[in-house]
This record gives sequence, structure tokens and C-alpha cells, in this order.
Amino acid sequence: MKCFEQVATDENGFSLIEVLASIIIFGIALLGLTSLMYQNFSAIDQNELTERAFYVRDDIKEWLNYKAQSQDIANLNQFVLTLPKQGEVMYTEEQQVRSRYLIVDESGIQVDPGTNKSKFGEIARDTSVDRGKIVEKVHYDFSGNQLPDILNQDKFNKYYMGEYVEDPSFLVKISAKKKSDSSYEPRTDGMMLTIQIYSKETGKLLTETYTNWVPEY
Repeated sequence: MKCFEQVATDENGFSLIEVLASIIIFGIALLGLTSLMYQNFSAIDQNELTERAFYVRDDIKEWLNYKAQSQDIANLNQFVLTLPKQGEVMYTEEQQVRSRYLIVDESGIQVDPGTNKSKFGEIARDTSVDRGKIVEKVHYDFSGNQLPDILNQDKFNKYYMGEYVEDPSFLVKISAKKKSDSSYEPRTDGMMLTIQIYSKETGKLLTETYTNWVPEY
């Protein structure tokens, strides 16, 4: 009986079962601590990403409302700024979608393969006049390669979601809403824009803001 007790205990007097139990408890505690640290780091990363998204949102909003920028953007959105005339043929699906979104860079001009002209009347900047360096905030890529899978489920997102040039971690989408008043003039009365900032990695909407954009002052 005495020999059995000597075998079942270590030199410090702990039983083999107690040692194994301690190892298991330590392992569980270590796993829990590791998980907690990972969650904390993930939360910090998410907070940092959200703060950067706030900056992108405000930067786009301020840039859109900069007067010197307005005419260029208006030229890129002729179709959006033109209201359908009474009795006009119903818009096609593509036209309906185009009328609801603003593009802010020439890379977003859709071209008709048959004529090689802009599909919706977009007018590129006049490069014959030297106006200094052109500020590019958003770049569009119609291949859809820059969009995560969840955003590619909408076939039109590749046309109206662009990459924020200064920080490619973010995607920008700008929707436009016009008034239904018969006396309404989008160029002088303005349009309500919704500026949305998405994570390029996950496709998650991080933040959005609104502004009444008036092309002609």
C-alpha cells in the first residue's frame, strides 16, 4: 500500500491527477486569455478602420461642395441632372439606375461599344485648358475586381462603387435623390446626395453622410 502511494505521488506530494488537472486548467485559462486578446486587438483595428472611414466620408463631402469642382462633376452626370420630359418613353433599367447615382471621376464614364461615345452623356474634362493638377478622389473599375464578393452580387455596383484613391482600403458610393416638384431644377435647387463608405475587404458599410449638392451657384 505504501509503495503504491509513492508511485502515485510526485516528489512534492502532488498526485498525478492533481498535476494533470492543473495543466488542463492552465491550458483553458491560456486559451481564454488568447481569445480575449484577439478580440481586443480586433476591436482596436475596427475602431481605427471606422475612424479612417469618417475621414474619407468628410473628405468626399467637402470636396463635392467645393465650388471649383462642381462643373466638372456636373459634366460627368448630365443624365442624372436632366429630368425626364412629360410623356417621355420610360427609362430602361440601366437608365433608371444611372439616374440614381453620381460618378466623380472620368474612369466612371461608361462607353457604348458601338459608337465609342459616353453612354449617358458624360462629358470629360477639357484637357486643352491647363487648370493645374486634377484632383482624383475616386477611381472606378468596371471589371468588379476591386469589390468583395458580397458587393458584386449587385450587378450595378461595379459601375457606381469606386476605390478611394488616397486610401484603397475604402470604397465610395454616392447616390442622388431628386425632388418630384414640377418646378424643381436639379442644377440650381440641388440634389440630396448620400455618401457611403464601405470596407474594401469585407464589403461592410462603415459610415454614411448626406449633403444637398448644388452644381450651379
